[in-house]
Amino acid sequence: MESDGKRLRSALAEICAFSEKHDCSGFTACFVRAIETLDSGGAKRHGYHKDLIPNGAVSDLATSMLDACQSAWVFGGMGSWNDMSFERAEQTEYDRVSEQLFNILNETIQTAANASSALNP
Repeated sequence: MESDGKRLRSALAEICAFSEKHDCSGFTACFVRAIETLDSGGAKRHGYHKDLIPNGAVSDLATSMLDACQSAWVFGGMGSWNDMSFERAEQTEYDRVSEQLFNILNETIQTAANASSALNP
């Protein structure tokens, strides 16, 4: 599971850099909060649903990963991350970092949620 956290952190750093470069401040803040949660080991939680995980149901790492995923979920709905478009090479980069984050968020949520069975057989 630690490797999932590292992959998530890497994807967040890439999309955050893209977001900063293109002055997408609201989205950048979401990515920064997710990174902060991961870097703090979950000590700084920013996810909206603080009660998503019952205490002790998953490891601290899994809890921080799920919280970071909440902060970084910028997909869907009006005015979401995937409503933007860019020119040429920038669009290609936007598509790459967006797809990468979307996939890693979904994989991380699954991995972290499945970790509960390891603690509660």
